Amino acid sequence: MGILGRQDKASDWRYVVTFSLDDQSYAVPIESVIKITQVSAMIPSPHPESNVAGWIQIEQRRIPAVNMRRHHGLTEMALEPHTPVIVLQIDETVLALIVDKLSGAVRVPAALITRSSEGLSGTVMQTPQGSTLLVNLENLFTPEQMKAFTNLKTG
Repeated sequence: MGILGRQDKASDWRYVVTFSLDDQSYAVPIESVIKITQVSAMIPSPHPESNVAGWIQIEQRRIPAVNMRRHHGLTEMALEPHTPVIVLQIDETVLALIVDKLSGAVRVPAALITRSSEGLSGTVMQTPQGSTLLVNLENLFTPEQMKAFTNLKTG
């Protein structure tokens, strides 16, 4: 039963996967997540200066693994074998995001999530981790970056 004795519907809730970079908490819609793995499963990139730290092999597919600290201009940290990697789908592209810490899956009332404006990176919402940015995946990378990721995958 929900508030005021009414039955909660599935549409009343959103499920997200939460993670952190430095002290900031982020979330991505759980329906976009394909797999969660670790850096130990990653093949390192021969070009460490790019945001792509390497590749994750999934079902005969080579998925670019993006170092999210580097992408956000944060201080570099050594990648440990247990560093979490979130494999997700953005439109037609599958990418792996290397993050600092994986917090888990959280159920959030849909009423607390508002659609972010066009071009914004996300929406702030409250989770058990505190203020969390629900990432607008369509705006996470520029069209040029998405094209480069696609070329890396196939090239």
